[in-house]
Amino acid sequence: MPGDVEWLYAPGAPRDEDDSDEYGHGTCVLAWAVSPKYGVAKNANSVIVKLPVHYNEQKRLETTVIGIITALTITLSHVRVKGLQRRAVVNFSWGCK
Repeated sequence: MPGDVEWLYAPGAPRDEDDSDEYGHGTCVLAWAVSPKYGVAKNANSVIVKLPVHYNEQKRLETTVIGIITALTITLSHVRVKGLQRRAVVNFSWGCK
């Protein structure tokens, strides 16, 4: 991606810059948005927000509602601190099976 990449972490999220994506949906959507070849905003900066996740009894990844709300709050705060009101696009997607 030609733009800058920043990482934000909701409390309890793994603190790494691991770009793996268990289900692939969020990564796919980000690629459509900012990839240098196919993206609609090829030079856009990206902020990746990691959620706390765990495996349930069916061995599927899941998170909590509080984790999601916290991630959205962190995202809104980031937009305000960086002065990106009316310029930021927030994509909230994750894969599921």
